[in-house]
Amino acid sequence: MHRRKALKCISFMIYSGETNDFQPASQLLCEKLLEYMRIYEGEMVPMVMFTLRIMMLRLDAPCISEMWPRVWPHVLTELFTIFSNNSVTVELKVEALKLLEILSTLGIEEFHMFQWIFFYDVFEVEETNQPNGFRPLIPALLHPD
Repeated sequence: MHRRKALKCISFMIYSGETNDFQPASQLLCEKLLEYMRIYEGEMVPMVMFTLRIMMLRLDAPCISEMWPRVWPHVLTELFTIFSNNSVTVELKVEALKLLEILSTLGIEEFHMFQWIFFYDVFEVEETNQPNGFRPLIPALLHPD
């Protein structure tokens, strides 16, 4: 519980500061966030995703591109686990969707290579009920067979 509150306070400080105020600490923050995701699996993941969203909003593109390759493999694995597991909490799914929204609007190249896993990249898609057809995770979550 204390770690969740501490992350919430850190997120608030990052959000209330100027752009790149916390760039010198971004590497340490990323390491701690990854550590929290590994050690405290389910209980800390929503707050870790929240903190990542705040960092994405308050850091400029060069700083994000510097930290993102270290964070992305872990975030991708966590997102995939969240949307392919039906027993996760609604809070966790909502935080994951919010993170996906931020990632899709920022235009991070590493995310765009894997965007197809989570949702369609076009507006008018006809879904057919093919048993072997691929369905991205978000539409599969919203409209299960």
